[in-house]
Amino acid sequence: MIPRVVAHELRASWRDGTTVVSWLAVLTMLALSLAVHSRRHAQAVADHARQREELRQEWLGQGESSPHSAGHFGTFVHRVPPPLAAIDPGVDPFVGSSVRIEAHVQHDFKFRAAADEGASRSFGFLSPALVLQLLAPLLVLLGAALRFGGERERGTLGLLLFSAPSPGRLVAGKSLASASAILALVTPLALGGWMAADSANERAALGWMTVAYALYLGAFAGLGAWLGLASRDQSRALLGAVVLWVATCLLVPRLASEFASQRHPLPSRAEFEASVEAGHAEGIDGHNPEDARRKELESKVLAQYGVSELKDLPVNFGGIVMQAEEEHRAKVHEREFGELWSTLAAQESTVTGFSLVSPLCALRPVSMALAGTDVPAALDFARAAADYRIEFIGFLNDLEAHEIDEKKRPKMVGTETWSRVAEFEPPDRPLAERLAPNRTSLVALFAWCAAAWLAVASRLKRWTP
Repeated sequence: MIPRVVAHELRASWRDGTTVVSWLAVLTMLALSLAVHSRRHAQAVADHARQREELRQEWLGQGESSPHSAGHFGTFVHRVPPPLAAIDPGVDPFVGSSVRIEAHVQHDFKFRAAADEGASRSFGFLSPALVLQLLAPLLVLLGAALRFGGERERGTLGLLLFSAPSPGRLVAGKSLASASAILALVTPLALGGWMAADSANERAALGWMTVAYALYLGAFAGLGAWLGLASRDQSRALLGAVVLWVATCLLVPRLASEFASQRHPLPSRAEFEASVEAGHAEGIDGHNPEDARRKELESKVLAQYGVSELKDLPVNFGGIVMQAEEEHRAKVHEREFGELWSTLAAQESTVTGFSLVSPLCALRPVSMALAGTDVPAALDFARAAADYRIEFIGFLNDLEAHEIDEKKRPKMVGTETWSRVAEFEPPDRPLAERLAPNRTSLVALFAWCAAAWLAVASRLKRWTP
């Protein structure tokens, strides 16, 4: 019986011109957005490789210079867009992908893609994830509500129930028909992601992402079916489907975001920069010989080497004081940015708490985490860039302290020295680290899907025409 029910449902959907056109429209949008973002991702990866090589050659080709001047010459580090960013760009367009490495200055992200886009290219931000998160649920909801509601209105549902050996098989058949439709939606996602994935870790993440979207759309299919059974006619079923979609996909996520922002407010740009500058002011000023903290460090270094004047030191005190300044700035940066990222994480956690009333609030963090485009991924890059900066500037300060004669002018080192500076390697988050913070969201998606179809089965068992 189940295969016959599936075949009947698919034939009925195929004969409905409106349904076919709607599905083709959504599938076309999904395919176009996937093509646009895949091309953009490939271009970003190529640009990163080119920029990395150019920056390396620029650094190696700076010629003879003092370590301190080389620190101000600096460089850039870039974050390679993860492969699955072609499906879900997440926060990447808004946090940027590049950080300048320079002495005395702790830069934040540069080159934010969202700021570079004109109105003519705004379609590019209609990502495959956004199509599946917003448009596909409406399509699935309306389709399921019409399928069940139409049969109830025509009186054929009762005949099917009374003639069926088991209502459970009828539910199973209709569920599989809905699953076939959902399969048509997630297949482009899986194929596009598989072509983009460049490692076993990314392919495993894609598998989990496909499961998450299937559960998400399966929940809406079940909700649509329940609405069709609970409504007296198709018009009421359609109205209920639209109201449910607006509430769960638009209203609740928006309210959740606003509530999270109010509960965990972020400081303004001016407040944040003022706090960072106040922290920097508490440390050593490497350019001010009269700075009290510099004097204190000078006394410690003189005592350490058993001399009474800086000129008698076997090392260059300038390199030591510069490194002390950088280490203090790094601590301030870690503290201030750590608080900022903690606030963002608290906002994300608050929004996820609304998963009980909106499956989209459960799906979004899972999708971004698996794509490697969530807030923790951006934080990993920021921390890696900060660590690299300490290593980069620390190497130059060590040169200044131990390989430069303070009495020698000019204080230059040869070009072969610059090749000793290691290149930046962006972090790669294993799948386990992406999944661990989102287990609750995955459970919520499964619960939504299971509860929706259990409600359908329960409704059929006690169904009355």
